[in-house]
Amino acid sequence: MKISNGVRKFFILFIFVLLLYLSIFLLHGENIFFVFSEPWQKFLYRQKQDPIDQYDICEDLKIENMKLKSYRAENQILKQHLNFLTESQDEFILANILGRRYESGFNWIIINKGEKDGISPGLAVVDQKGSLVGSIIASEDSISYVRPLLDLHSFIAADIINFNEDDKSEITSGIIQGEYNLIVKMKYVPLGKKVKLGDIVITSGMEEGIRRGIIIGQVTQINKKPNDIFQELVITPLAEQNLRIVSVLLPVN
Repeated sequence: MKISNGVRKFFILFIFVLLLYLSIFLLHGENIFFVFSEPWQKFLYRQKQDPIDQYDICEDLKIENMKLKSYRAENQILKQHLNFLTESQDEFILANILGRRYESGFNWIIINKGEKDGISPGLAVVDQKGSLVGSIIASEDSISYVRPLLDLHSFIAADIINFNEDDKSEITSGIIQGEYNLIVKMKYVPLGKKVKLGDIVITSGMEEGIRRGIIIGQVTQINKKPNDIFQELVITPLAEQNLRIVSVLLPVN
């Protein structure tokens, strides 16, 4: 039986292709395996990396969420400042608190507004509710130093206004002074003056840069001694403690 030329040529071509394929596979099997397995390797690598990427994305979202909450809280405080100052019709300068400085027994709050903004020593500093934080003790070109009420060197004239049985106002005056950065006392209050727990203490307006009527705090303790001519009051300040923003009240012209 004779094999036709066409079949012979096809058989020879088939053998040639088979040998070529086997030679490539045997000599370069690793390369061929890599070509076919590369997509799967990439897929497995992505699956391995995805949890880390997802963790990073989650952490970024947490940070952004914290920033948004911080901005929201700051905006609320600014609105409270503006609401109070609009009602009181005070001229004011908003300032951010940069930090605190402790030096030789002095306790200062540093704010980011100074002389170029119109701030000078002696001006009152209040929180968003209008309660007294302290007063400007020194100012530079772009920063100022605030002496808080708790500072030992803080002295501010203050009043307590009460009404007697005839509905007539009675004013009790004294001096507000901090003690050891822990408490605030109202000193030099005449022993005969009637004071009650919970009475509100305000500025008397005796200082040049601090107007009358700024809320300082309320009476939480009354100390009397029979032989003394003065009684001493412990005052709890009503200003916020963890402040980020304050208002400096400008003097009325």
